[in-house]
Amino acid sequence: MSKLREWRQAKGLTLGELGDLIGASGVSVHRIENGAQWPHPTIIANIERETNRAVKVMDLLAAYVPKKKTRGRKVSRSAAE
Repeated sequence: MSKLREWRQAKGLTLGELGDLIGASGVSVHRIENGAQWPHPTIIANIERETNRAVKVMDLLAAYVPKKKTRGRKVSRSAAE
C-alpha cells in the first residue's frame, strides 16, 4: 500500500477530500496512490505540505510504476493468431 494511501486512510479522508486539499481530482489521487500517474510538481509540493511531510517525493517515487512504451507497430489480434 502506498504511503499516501496509508496517510489518507489514517486521517479518514476520501479520495475527493484529499484531492480538494492538494488541488487534484479524486481520480488523480487514486492514480497517484496506485503509481499509475506521476503528479505535477505543484501537486507534489501540496502533498508534502498537507501531510506535514509525512509523505515525501521519495515515497511517491517508490510507488510510481511507469507505463511500458511499445516500439514499432501494434499487431492486431487477428494477425497474431
